[in-house]
Amino acid sequence: MNEMTKYITIVLVLTITAYIFLKPIVTNENEYKVVIVNISDYDISKVEITGPGDNAHEMGIIREGHIQDYIFIPEQDGALEYLITQNNQSLRGVINSSLKKDDKGDIFVVVGERYTVKVYDEFELRHM
Repeated sequence: MNEMTKYITIVLVLTITAYIFLKPIVTNENEYKVVIVNISDYDISKVEITGPGDNAHEMGIIREGHIQDYIFIPEQDGALEYLITQNNQSLRGVINSSLKKDDKGDIFVVVGERYTVKVYDEFELRHM
C-alpha cells in the first residue's frame, strides 16, 4: 500500500471509532433528562429534583422564559419528584411515579402562569 492509502485508512478507522464512542456521550442517548421550562412571568428561585438512590439535584435561579436541565442515569426504581420555589410559593409534585433503573428519555416540567406545573414526556410533545 502506498502512503496515501495508509493515511486514508487510518483516518477512516479513527473517524468511525470516534463516532461509535462519542455519539452516545454527545446525544445523551443512555441518560434520563429532566428539563425545567419557565414560561411564567416570575423567576424560579430554586428547583430540587429528588429520586430513588443517589439521584438528587438542586438548581438555582431559572429566569422567566429560560430553561435548565438535569441529566442523570437512574440507579434504582422509584418516584422522581420536584420541589419548585417561586415567589415564596412551594410547588411540589411527581415527575415520574414509576422511574425504572436505567430509564432513558427526556421529560419536561413546564412552570406556567398562576403557579401551574405540567409534566410532558418527549413522546407527548412530538404529538402535540
